[in-house]
Amino acid sequence: MSRRFGVGVLMFGLMALGLSCRQNNDAPAPKEETPKGDTPKGETRPEEKLVDQSRATLKGHTGTVYSVAFSPDGKTLASSGYDKTIKLWDTTTGQERATLKGHTAGVRSVVFSPDGKTLASGSDDETVKLWEAVSGQERATLKGHDFNVYCVAFSPDGKTLASGSNKDGTIKLWDVATGQERATLKRHGSWVFCMAYSPDGKMLASGGWNAEIKLWDTASGQERASLRGHTDRVFSVAFSPDGKTLASASADLTIKIWDTASGQERATLHNITFGQDGKTPIRGVAFRCVAFSPDGKTLASASSDKTVKLWDAHGEQERASLTGHSSEILTVAFSPDGKTIASATGSIYNDRSGGEIKLWDVPPPK
Repeated sequence: MSRRFGVGVLMFGLMALGLSCRQNNDAPAPKEETPKGDTPKGETRPEEKLVDQSRATLKGHTGTVYSVAFSPDGKTLASSGYDKTIKLWDTTTGQERATLKGHTAGVRSVVFSPDGKTLASGSDDETVKLWEAVSGQERATLKGHDFNVYCVAFSPDGKTLASGSNKDGTIKLWDVATGQERATLKRHGSWVFCMAYSPDGKMLASGGWNAEIKLWDTASGQERASLRGHTDRVFSVAFSPDGKTLASASADLTIKIWDTASGQERATLHNITFGQDGKTPIRGVAFRCVAFSPDGKTLASASSDKTVKLWDAHGEQERASLTGHSSEILTVAFSPDGKTIASATGSIYNDRSGGEIKLWDVPPPK
């Protein structure tokens, strides 16, 4: 067997929720790696021993951790999970500072406002909550979605909060000061799994079940472009700091790099195991989350093979793979100074698994 990394456009069948497989006429569908703890019934997997390269391990959540986010000053890490809580951690000591309770179901997403004073969270209880970041007190509950809220994102000026829901396929824009709904964007077409504002706040990117990425004009609420190239669910989108590039992570075993001005795909990153002919894809790794470093030079990805991968954002080559997690990684984030990465584990198949958060020192480029 051989492993090829790097840029390539992959035209092969993909796993869909680990239950069904679509194939093209040219090659058998690659098999997505099954995370440890989710080994299919009747199969066994030998214990894997990986060197733990992390700086610290934060334990406190019960079950999957869906989201992590650094405060703007980098001193606090927020995390949210299946256990219905948000936890705040001291990034220097690794100690838990507070646990915020109020949601009545799993908390899918958590994010700090640009000024660091407010936390926003989206939950399977169909609500969005605003919290005082210092005191941990709940400030407001925003209701309007009809189904689980999978993602939340603050605009760069902190005045607007976007939230995306699954089955109703809508994105709502909220006035942070009043808690009032400003607009509903309805043309995404399927479950919305992820969102990100461009650095200038003029665009909002969203991705979801239908494998498409939408770019929205935030002033008018109109769709600017639809980026097509992925062939399975899009779990994560992230703008580069200069706003010229968008990265997306998908269940189709790829990360795609897009030009935001033209909407054209620039590159495809993957981690594929090929057969003996060196061409037939046999097995691959699904990417769950992507994040750009503050200087825009590095792209971090969370993947189903229990590693955090670091890619050269310009050369599109993998430059490091951080090991130490014992199960699938769902989320990853850079600290504001770019020196630390946070990641957390869980499973899209079993919400009761995972719950581990790790902090990593970012290795220098080789």
